[in-house]
Amino acid sequence: MLLADQLPTDGKTKSIMSFIPKELTGKRLLIILAEPTAVVTRAGRNIPTVVVRQASQLTVKEVLAAEVLVVTQQSLDVLTTRITSGATA
Repeated sequence: MLLADQLPTDGKTKSIMSFIPKELTGKRLLIILAEPTAVVTRAGRNIPTVVVRQASQLTVKEVLAAEVLVVTQQSLDVLTTRITSGATA
């Protein structure tokens, strides 16, 4: 798992590629967003090994298919809330 302070927000594929550490290039990455962000989604869809999903819509299949999860603290908070609220219901 890669915990990022902030994801590139300029909507450029080049920015996403430079954000990804070189040793992770070519691996299946799952970028998890706290809320929908069109610019990150647009930049990520141009990279065949990158999938961008919103934390509230994430599936177990997507998590298992990824080699590396890229999360921000905000998306981790959304996931934690989603998991804990589902466990108590």
